[in-house]
Amino acid sequence: MSEGDRGLRGAGILFFFGFGVMLSFLGKAFAAESFRTPAKRYGSAYSIKVALYRSGVEFVVPMWVKPDQKESSIDPRQMVFMGWTFKDSVAEDVVISGRHFGKKQFKTARSDWVVKPEYPKNCCMGVIGQDFLKQYRLRFDPAFPAHIEWTGSAGNSSMSQNAKTEREFELRIHPLFSVRSEVIRVGANRYDLAATPFVLDFPLRTVSFEKAAMVLLPGRSMPFLKVDFSVRDRGLSLVEVRMGDRKSAMELGLKEGVRITELNGVPVSAMSYYEIESLLKGQKGRALEIGFLKNAPNAQKTKVMFDFEKNEFTKPGSIQSPARRN
Repeated sequence: MSEGDRGLRGAGILFFFGFGVMLSFLGKAFAAESFRTPAKRYGSAYSIKVALYRSGVEFVVPMWVKPDQKESSIDPRQMVFMGWTFKDSVAEDVVISGRHFGKKQFKTARSDWVVKPEYPKNCCMGVIGQDFLKQYRLRFDPAFPAHIEWTGSAGNSSMSQNAKTEREFELRIHPLFSVRSEVIRVGANRYDLAATPFVLDFPLRTVSFEKAAMVLLPGRSMPFLKVDFSVRDRGLSLVEVRMGDRKSAMELGLKEGVRITELNGVPVSAMSYYEIESLLKGQKGRALEIGFLKNAPNAQKTKVMFDFEKNEFTKPGSIQSPARRN
């Protein structure tokens, strides 16, 4: 073999070795890539937009993110309204925030857990479960605009993944994704998931909570009452008085745990959560009448007024012309 041939052979070996190293690096970089998905929050549950492709048609649908559900699913009864008339539940490609996950056979299951009049429309048309999420570290951030940050993991879980361990993990994270409540207890700690970002690391099977931050909508103030909204019975229970004289609120009977039944004379069961939140944020120069039931047997409905200008609670009749719902 000539010197020239040996040189070319050596160069070729170096080229392919370098190319292999580069591919390995790119593979790890791709596996560890991060992306962000805009989300909507219902209670402490998150929904995202997912694109499903079938027969050259794109179906962009809202789907729940449910890390405690093993298999992803779609709801055929809901999907038919989007034009999905296929007899099976196979998507030829699934795309989330521009990331292609490839062909997927979904199982079929109901997923319209949020219905009118609690929210503007039924949600959702399916569930993104562990089969999509298991390779990611997920950060759920409720701050406006709510979103989920995905960070890929190139490695496998360091924990034993037996059936018992997996079930215990699913039970532990299940309360984090409830349409019925935003407040949970973990051991001796209490977390308001409307204000607390948290990280779910699937490969490590861990959950960590960040420091709570107030959630403020642009140009608007925080609701003066923190309430727990029940989707099932369309009711409100008071969690905390955030503004005004808490002592006077308590003297008038407005304290943690009371059931709020009316706002400005309108039953809360007839309002969406967005209407309720808007009224609780209020405007200066306006007042809000709150009807509630005390925590007592055979309790009668009680009413108090909150003056947004003076930031105080009073009995009805002390303030003229409360801001009625349009």
